[in-house]
Amino acid sequence: MGRSKQVDVEVAEGMLKPFGPKAHNFAYRHASLDAKITLLEGSVSSSKTWAMMVKLCFLSQYRVAGRKIIAGFSRASVYTNVLSDLFDFLGPNNYKYNQQTGLLEFLGSRWLVLGVAEEGSDKRIRGATIGCAYLDEASLLPNSFMLMLRTRLRVDGARLYMTSNPDSPLHPIYTDLMTNPELKPGIDIEVIHFVISDNPNLPAGYKASLERQYHGLFKLRFIDGLWVAAEGSIYGSCFSEDLEFTEPEIDAYGNEVYGPTTRPRGLYGVGGWQRRIIGVDCGVHNAQAYIEFLDDGRVLWGVQEYYWDSVKQFRQKTDAEYADDLERFLDSSPTKAGRDATVIVDPSAASFKVELLKRGIFCKDADNEVIDGIRMVSTMFGNRLLRFHKDKCQNAIAEHRSYAWDPKAAKLGVEKPIKFRDHTCFVAGTQIATETGQVAIEEIRTGDMVVTPKGVCRVIAAQSTGTKAVWAFRTILGTPEHPIWSDGDFKPMAALEIGDTICLTGEKYSVVEETAKCTGQIREVFALQTEHGCYYANGILVSNCDLTRYVVKTEINAWRLSEVA
Repeated sequence: MGRSKQVDVEVAEGMLKPFGPKAHNFAYRHASLDAKITLLEGSVSSSKTWAMMVKLCFLSQYRVAGRKIIAGFSRASVYTNVLSDLFDFLGPNNYKYNQQTGLLEFLGSRWLVLGVAEEGSDKRIRGATIGCAYLDEASLLPNSFMLMLRTRLRVDGARLYMTSNPDSPLHPIYTDLMTNPELKPGIDIEVIHFVISDNPNLPAGYKASLERQYHGLFKLRFIDGLWVAAEGSIYGSCFSEDLEFTEPEIDAYGNEVYGPTTRPRGLYGVGGWQRRIIGVDCGVHNAQAYIEFLDDGRVLWGVQEYYWDSVKQFRQKTDAEYADDLERFLDSSPTKAGRDATVIVDPSAASFKVELLKRGIFCKDADNEVIDGIRMVSTMFGNRLLRFHKDKCQNAIAEHRSYAWDPKAAKLGVEKPIKFRDHTCFVAGTQIATETGQVAIEEIRTGDMVVTPKGVCRVIAAQSTGTKAVWAFRTILGTPEHPIWSDGDFKPMAALEIGDTICLTGEKYSVVEETAKCTGQIREVFALQTEHGCYYANGILVSNCDLTRYVVKTEINAWRLSEVA
């Protein structure tokens, strides 16, 4: 790169379109007049980052002791979000950047660029004295790094700048900075809230196009610029009956009648679809499910599904049996295309993928990033780019209608969907009924034989699932979601009520007299999967993800969603 040297920031300004008043006042104000911490937060495309780039030019000439740093989720993201555009208007002779070390020189000042996505990244700045810091996409960074950074700003005139889109109101940026009564406004902190209208350079209709791309929670945050919690139905604001379709009706003359509620004419035939995608969700604690999607180049049509709930069927199938079912599913396609499909599989289903490979079925790992996947699915629902067959995808439709944010996790500032029968585990020492007697759950191995109401069956998988909060029910200590047989079906342990009937070893029954209680303990827990989908834990009968998100997040490119605009 070219050699760094001093240039007038006004040269850079000449390459920029005029800012709105909010961005202009911030960008051109001398750093000595800024608060110790300045947060630029709010809607996407509201000129936060561009204002910060001009500010960086002035900060390079700001005289303060200590190091100057720019940090983000990764060095690559900092380059994409900030440095690439900064370098364009600086010109190649006015900066020097080493992508390997992160050392940056521009306008006569030296900076260090850091990627700090992982916990423990605070170690990179321990002991350092920092005079000036900028955090890109601050809400994505670990709080441990943020806390350490604030302790490093220990010289007179030290400044911290952050840009961020809104997140949960329980996020540390909101609780520890934005609403912290101990921080003096204008001295300790200044929060500058941006909305899309603060950017005067957006083309006409751009906000409307953004609103077509974001729905529900994501609209409130990214368009309206609000710090709101993930609550209630995930797809409730964008999933409606008009996303369901049927086969064409037959009129009195035997002709097929197509309309807005039917599949398009010729969808199943040659030229009716561009890609055929099979999403596979492997059932360890949940149902095994397959959905066939036909991509016509614009809309993704869910045309049929396979669904096997081992809990309700009282039998867990083997990998070979599930592979047999997938082969039959491929052959049953209305397209008559056989194996001509992209098969996307839950990345954790290693043994099932091996079984498919033996049969010549090649598969692709799903991109399992949850929140971004939910955002993309919401966008497609909201713009009628994702539809399901009303009669042949009933489980998928029901799942999307009931998909909801986990209120318990939300109270901790964590955003995740409720997943029934997910993370269903017991603590070490829980006694499992086997063909040779009682064995502690942590000693159970794959291949062991356990007792069930249907007889003895094999353990398919046994493993520690990490540490989790545990509840107590009778003699059991386990996760509150763990299903326990009660009155003809399995219920989460925490959902059992006084008067419910549970099943004990020897097919004896007992009435619940006291409900499950939270212990407040965090313990290592263990999970089993059996061929029958159930087993006895401490003498009580107990039981052993989101397909659309897999397909959309893995196979639908960003250009498809950009076409919404």
